[in-house]
Amino acid sequence: MLEVKLDIDAIREEVSTNVGVLSYNLHTTKTIDIGRGRKIVGFVGKCIYECANEITARLVYVLLKIGEIMNVGGSRTLGFGVIKCKPTKA
Repeated sequence: MLEVKLDIDAIREEVSTNVGVLSYNLHTTKTIDIGRGRKIVGFVGKCIYECANEITARLVYVLLKIGEIMNVGGSRTLGFGVIKCKPTKA
């Protein structure tokens, strides 16, 4: 069995000090009726992050790829929580 130990506090510190949002374009979608008087609103768009160094960039890439594979977020069957990670070079 694969055992992985992560220092979440160290990861949080690394990301908070070495990652920034370079640009983003997000907008809400139309309200979707999911039945029984329940409605939800989602958003779509693009966010580009920049990293201070290669080590942080690799860490962020791995975390985003995990999010992409695991299909994070609520209401995933409705298409919410989708991440597509595409690394770029400056």
